[in-house]
Amino acid sequence: MSADESNVTEYLSRDETVTYTLSHRPTGFTNWVKSQFGIGTTHWYLTDQRLIEYVNVTGGFNFQDLPIENITSVEYGRQLNLLAIGAGAVLMVLGLVSLLSSPGMALLMLLVGAGVVAYAFYRRQQGLVVHASGVTLSLHISRGEQVDEFLWYVNEQRQDDPAENRLVA
Repeated sequence: MSADESNVTEYLSRDETVTYTLSHRPTGFTNWVKSQFGIGTTHWYLTDQRLIEYVNVTGGFNFQDLPIENITSVEYGRQLNLLAIGAGAVLMVLGLVSLLSSPGMALLMLLVGAGVVAYAFYRRQQGLVVHASGVTLSLHISRGEQVDEFLWYVNEQRQDDPAENRLVA
């Protein structure tokens, strides 16, 4: 059992069990190096009673939990990287403009621009946001984990909870 899991199990009540976990770290070299030292990773633990967010930070960890009955909405979607699409479009326009003066360079710029635009569409960022009474937890995942299963578990736990126990926002 990892240190993260032992910290969470100490935090759980006796009758509470973890039904699903979702771990995430932001992409990039700097974030990868930080994660090697145990910094910057986020874990979501879904139990039958609450959603727990556990974040490794410098010098320790942070907990935040939301009771399942307080969750008012869950949003999931994908976002395009507009900066990459714009850069690819600019490269393609520059390639078209330079087509008469330097056809080789123009073709290269068109191909690179098309590649950048295709990459931006292929690597759409996933966003998962959980809203509760006055609290919002969010993750932005650029690759890897699909959160469909997590959404199913949240919905299942909320279905098990009687509606009369829920707080109305």
